[in-house]
Amino acid sequence: MGRRIVVLGATGQVGRALLAAAAAENRASIGTYHQRPRPEMRAYDATKDDLGGVVEDLNPRDAVVLLAGNNDASWVFENPEAARTLNVEAPLAAAARALEAGARVILVSSEMVFDGVRGAYAEADVTTPTTLLGRQKVEVEEALRAAPGSWAVVRTGWNVGWEKDPRCPVFTTYRTLLARGARMAEDNLFTLTDANDTAAAILRLADRDECGLWHVASAPAVSRTDLAGWVVEGSRHRDRMAYDRVRFADLPQAEPQPERSWIVNHKAVQNLQLSFAEPWRTVERKVALIDQWYDDRQKRLGRTRPLT
Repeated sequence: MGRRIVVLGATGQVGRALLAAAAAENRASIGTYHQRPRPEMRAYDATKDDLGGVVEDLNPRDAVVLLAGNNDASWVFENPEAARTLNVEAPLAAAARALEAGARVILVSSEMVFDGVRGAYAEADVTTPTTLLGRQKVEVEEALRAAPGSWAVVRTGWNVGWEKDPRCPVFTTYRTLLARGARMAEDNLFTLTDANDTAAAILRLADRDECGLWHVASAPAVSRTDLAGWVVEGSRHRDRMAYDRVRFADLPQAEPQPERSWIVNHKAVQNLQLSFAEPWRTVERKVALIDQWYDDRQKRLGRTRPLT
């Protein structure tokens, strides 16, 4: 039996997939929520609550997965003090408490730790963050890497979950394409991964003891126009969808974002024996779900309204 999985911030796409994967293995798990209550999860405010008070029996047979935080780069840039509390101080406090109890800590980080000048970043590449969010991620990574105990850093990109979630990149793109004036950057590249594949990687890392960095993402890299094209091609409502191709630098941004900060997964595939769904197949599956949600909503309302 593997380690018990303690997921801090389990209401997101990766967190929900991780709890489901643990359940499928008959593995003990605990998930926490903050603003979106779920009856099967425990309440936890990462900025206020002590982890030991939420998981009283925290011990060396646990793997604590740090997912709580805000990854909206624009929000982080516009709210630097609140973002630091949530994205730096809170995970470091939770990590310290977990390591003190002898638990393994898995930090879920981001492609945003790289500047996006060239893309295809591997674990050995030096971090070069250009955004406040990226700098916060690097700060937490470096603090964890310097701490005694068992840890792993998992960097990932966009993840696609299988519930109705407005934070899903496929859902967001679908909704944008139904509105007027959609613009998609042909030179903005990133990874797009099935959240179930990310969850599988985290479970494998939970049962290992060595410390290290891991890039967990599907391949190949995807552009915004790739994603938009796949959504249009796969949707029953393609006739209502349209977009203009633009350059990433021409889009308004509160803080300039990296264009090509995507990562490669060679280490994870070889050492963890992982496989990843092809991005276009993941989009195809999610679009089919969104089409159904959209049609069901239209039937309930009896008229055409935007997808929310």
